Amino acid sequence: MPAASGASAVRLEARDSGRRVELRVGQRFSVALRANDSTGYSWEVVSSGEPVVRIEGEPAFVADSHMAGAGGTLTYGFRAEQAGEAVLRLVYGRPWEKDAKPTATFTLTVVVTK
Repeated sequence: MPAASGASAVRLEARDSGRRVELRVGQRFSVALRANDSTGYSWEVVSSGEPVVRIEGEPAFVADSHMAGAGGTLTYGFRAEQAGEAVLRLVYGRPWEKDAKPTATFTLTVVVTK
């Protein structure tokens, strides 16, 4: 992925997993992933990229519909804090199934410049 220009926010999705993104200090970005907590599965940040990258607040969930059990999109917000390189990694699974492999994984290499 090319360097992001200016201070614009960058939105990333599941298809961006495995990519490398270049940001400037202070730039914000989000990761939007499909989720359905009613199944017991949830996304967990296992590597936040700190101190190069910082999570901003709680993730926001937007359901596809108002129907019970509807899936939707979970969006995490991040901010590039300092120059450096970090790996951001999220896994989708059932937190109580400690020995089970995640159903999905999102990994992103973040390069932050001044």
